[in-house]
Amino acid sequence: MNSFFIPGLGGQIYAMAGMQTKLHLIANQNAEMDGISANYSGAGFTGMKFKAIATSQEDFDAWVSEVKKAPKQLEKAEYEALSKPSQNNPVELYSSVTPNLFQIIVDKYEGMKPGKPHHEKKEKEVAHMEGMDMSSHSAAGAEE
Repeated sequence: MNSFFIPGLGGQIYAMAGMQTKLHLIANQNAEMDGISANYSGAGFTGMKFKAIATSQEDFDAWVSEVKKAPKQLEKAEYEALSKPSQNNPVELYSSVTPNLFQIIVDKYEGMKPGKPHHEKKEKEVAHMEGMDMSSHSAAGAEE
């Protein structure tokens, strides 16, 4: 689990396996604010900081125009590389994103939602690896 938090704007957004939360932030004046990951998530946690910049619509549109000229595209393979453990990476800009990439990522972890019976999926994976059919076996409480 991770948490995206900009204290100067209030509120947080959590990122957990298979879940999606929404947060609407409003900045009423131009400002540069500190942002952090507010949940400990392993090595490199102390470097998970960023600057959030609230600016005029005109300045924002100019920034978007510049970002659209960036040479990198965020595609599934690039995301897979980014999702590997790392520390203190510099800011990177992507001129485009694979359509529905966010939903693809959320769906990938759907079976890992808190409260979901993880063991059923694990049993099938183990059975497959051992060449056994355990589909007729079920753990207590596996029903949804």
